[in-house]
Amino acid sequence: MVSQQPVVAAGDREVSSLVSECMAALERLAAGAKPPESEWLDLDMTMGQLKAMLVLTGQGSTTVGCLGRRLGIAEPSASLLADKLEERGLAQRMTDPTDRRRTLVAATEAGRQLIGRLQRVRDERMTEWLTRLSADDLHALLRGLNALTAALSGDVATPVDPCQTPAAARAER
Repeated sequence: MVSQQPVVAAGDREVSSLVSECMAALERLAAGAKPPESEWLDLDMTMGQLKAMLVLTGQGSTTVGCLGRRLGIAEPSASLLADKLEERGLAQRMTDPTDRRRTLVAATEAGRQLIGRLQRVRDERMTEWLTRLSADDLHALLRGLNALTAALSGDVATPVDPCQTPAAARAER
C-alpha cells in the first residue's frame, strides 16, 4: 500500500513561501522598531499599568470592574492597579454622576499627557521611516496594508465589548 501525500500545487507553495517571507520581514521590522527613545525606556511602569492607561485614555472613565474585564484581570487586581495609578497622579477615582453608588476611574491630565507623548514618539518614528520610501514603495505598502486590513475585517467578527451589558448589546443590533 502506497501512502498518499497531499498534492501541493505550485501556487500553494508560492503562497506559503510568500507568507514565510512576510513573517520574516515583520520579525525584522519588529526587531528594528524597538524604541531607543528614552521616553519609553525611562518609563517606570509595569506593563499592567501601561495597559490600564491605554484603556483609560482610549475610552475615558470606566468602572474598576470594567477596567478589569478589559484587561482580563479580576476586579480586586484592577482596583490595586487603579490605586497605583492614583498614587502616581496618572488616574483618579470619582463618583459616577449618573449613579452615585458607582465609582469611576479616569486618566488625569498628567496621564493623558504621558500616553500622548508616547504615541507621538511612535508616530514620529513611523513617519520618519515612511518618508524614506519612494512613492512606488509607499503605494505598494499601502496596497498591502489595505489588503491585510480587508483580510482581517472579513475574518474577525465585531469584538464583544466586555463592559457592555447583554441588554445594551442587543439594543445596538
